[in-house]
Amino acid sequence: MLTLLDLALFTLLAAGAAVGLALALRKVPVLREMDEAGIKPIACDLCMAFWCTLAVCALGAWADLGLAWAWMPSFAVAYTWLARVNPMPEGEGPGIPDEEEPGR
Repeated sequence: MLTLLDLALFTLLAAGAAVGLALALRKVPVLREMDEAGIKPIACDLCMAFWCTLAVCALGAWADLGLAWAWMPSFAVAYTWLARVNPMPEGEGPGIPDEEEPGR
């Protein structure tokens, strides 16, 4: 039987493992090129937090099904950590063209 403390500790452990997994995957040479080119899901912090947390929590749920409840809180914590560890580059934003005035 899981206690609330067990679930909270697994939430933090799963979030940390998901962030570490995401950062490690982005260093693999093939995936690094995709990250630098901005190709999803590798370059997207939200996507990487989602899939890596899902994988880590699935492994935990395989050991004890009650740990599956930690997936959504772990995802929220992992996304927050990943966004802080891997901030957006400074400079110009995405290349969104300005709207032209009608009649020009």
